[in-house]
Amino acid sequence: MNNYLSRIPSKDRAHGGKVICAVVYGANEIAERLGLSHAQSIHTLRKRHADFPAPVANLKTALIWDWREIEKWATKTGRLK
Repeated sequence: MNNYLSRIPSKDRAHGGKVICAVVYGANEIAERLGLSHAQSIHTLRKRHADFPAPVANLKTALIWDWREIEKWATKTGRLK
C-alpha cells in the first residue's frame, strides 16, 4: 500500500487498500473553496509554503489533492474562509 493510502482510515478503504470514498479536488476547486479567484494561487501557495499538503495524484492535466489535508492546512494557517 502506498504512503497516501496508508494514511486513509481503514473505514474509508476497501479490501486491498483501494479507496472507497476520497474527497479529492484540483487547484480550481481548492481555490474556489478558499475564496481565491485563480487556480494559479494554489500553485503559488505550494511554492511559498513548505507545509502545504502534497498532491495525492499527478494526472496528465492536473494535480489532485485530498481535501481533508487541504482543509486542515487552511484552517491551521487561517486561510479557510
